[in-house]
Amino acid sequence: MLTIEAKTRQCGKRKDGGVYLVGGTFQSAEGTLLPFSLISPPIPYPAGVHRNARIVNGDAILEKLPLNEWWFGSSKATEDKKLGDAWAIDIFGMPIAKRIGMGECARVKTADDAMEVLVGKVKFDSKPLLSHLRSLAENRVSEITRVALAYNKLHEHILAYTRTGDVRNLIHAQAAVWQIADRLPPSKRDQYTYDLAGILTRLGLVRDAGVLIRSFSN
Repeated sequence: MLTIEAKTRQCGKRKDGGVYLVGGTFQSAEGTLLPFSLISPPIPYPAGVHRNARIVNGDAILEKLPLNEWWFGSSKATEDKKLGDAWAIDIFGMPIAKRIGMGECARVKTADDAMEVLVGKVKFDSKPLLSHLRSLAENRVSEITRVALAYNKLHEHILAYTRTGDVRNLIHAQAAVWQIADRLPPSKRDQYTYDLAGILTRLGLVRDAGVLIRSFSN
């Protein structure tokens, strides 16, 4: 092993006792990391493009572990947060930070607390709720491309609740209401906000309904 006295670099000093792999000539103290390393045969990357670079665990890649095992350091924290936000939007209809700061959950501190509050409050007031659903259908909300998936989710979970009585369907239904409201074009909000707030009210979430009206009415 050859020890090289390295000069100060623009990106800082190397730490004492550290071991660094650099490119350049064998005796170079100014070597740089290679821009990429060729892996043969190639290992497919099963995800989309990221805005910024990601820090990965090379062993996990070479061992062909699942994508969620690739991340390391701050990149792992970033990807974990993305997964958490995706879960929250599916369950609550919004990120966790927003859910625990408003409406029915204004005083809770965690996602688990928020879920407990919602499960304790949701109910099914069938005739008025179905009337609001019918109004949304008559006003063709499902034809708005941006909200079609969320509207279908709302409809499916309401029907599932009527068949099974499983309260989890009502939690998913209220999430779908928030997703519809969030995705409505501003020019369409006044047309649909009353019925969306009405559904939240008939689900027992009166404070949420008030927040929706204040937030989404033009």
